[in-house]
Amino acid sequence: MEGFDYKHFDGLGLAELIKKKEVQPKEVLKDAIRTIEQHNCKLNAVIHKLYDKAETLSQTREAISSKQKERLIKS
Repeated sequence: MEGFDYKHFDGLGLAELIKKKEVQPKEVLKDAIRTIEQHNCKLNAVIHKLYDKAETLSQTREAISSKQKERLIKS
């Protein structure tokens, strides 16, 4: 989805977009990080930025999904 802006969706809406493969989880993560960096200096709402951990979790979930698809195809 070109120019994706996750702020127009709630959590369920984002999950649905990801499920329908209209947007990749890493796109949502990238936009969330961009938004945090843009606004956190004023809000000071995010104290512990665990961006690396979020990226690792996103990649792990994508890998698991790929493995599950392979198993279904082989069945």
